[in-house]
Amino acid sequence: PHHIHRIQKIMLIARAIQTILQAYVPLTALVSDRIYHARAAQQASKPYIVYNVSNVAPINRLPGRACADQVYTEYLVVSTDDDQVLQVATQLRNALDRVAPGTYAGVSLGRTMFNSMEGPQIDDEDDTVLVTMSYDTIINN
Repeated sequence: PHHIHRIQKIMLIARAIQTILQAYVPLTALVSDRIYHARAAQQASKPYIVYNVSNVAPINRLPGRACADQVYTEYLVVSTDDDQVLQVATQLRNALDRVAPGTYAGVSLGRTMFNSMEGPQIDDEDDTVLVTMSYDTIINN
């Protein structure tokens, strides 16, 4: 079924994102290995990043298989203070903006484009500061 193929594709894309982010030393210097897909580990030390593949859409509308998909990804940076959350967000953006087209964890990536950034926002409930970012990435099929 189509939805199983879509879930597999999302998991592959998530693995490619993880590979890219874990390989960027200025980012891992700040968050270590606290880069999570979909949900952070319980009681995760801050700062950390949670990313999610929110949508995968075919680029061409012609009959047959699309030659590429547009993938929408969202990133949440969680920290305990404004300065740190902005440092992590800056290095996250540096990591993603430097992604050259190529194959990462078996996924053929085209260009990656910054979409938006919101925050910092303070979450008084658990004393955290949040920045949200979104990106579009072209995946070659």
